[in-house]
Amino acid sequence: MKLFPEAGDATNRASNWILEAQNPDGGWGGDLGIASSIEETGLALSALAGLPGTAPARERGTSWLATATQRGNHTPASPIGFYFARLWYYEVLYPLIFAVESCKPQ
Repeated sequence: MKLFPEAGDATNRASNWILEAQNPDGGWGGDLGIASSIEETGLALSALAGLPGTAPARERGTSWLATATQRGNHTPASPIGFYFARLWYYEVLYPLIFAVESCKPQ
């Protein structure tokens, strides 16, 4: 029994959009055709976790994320979402937080 059966169509549409927005390099950006970032890739991987038929995209995304975070100590922050507080717009911990969050068990 599904917890929220009415969410099935929305989940399918959302996961299809995420899959279509994956960049050729394996990562995700803020929209179609936007350069991949650690933050968006981490969020996309989290959203796809456990969804059937998404394993190939998750493998490509995980590979991109591993490469992006293994560049030494430099993990550049990218703007994500919309924030009213300018100080939070380029939070330096976002790349690490979203990369780690995407590694949660499925």
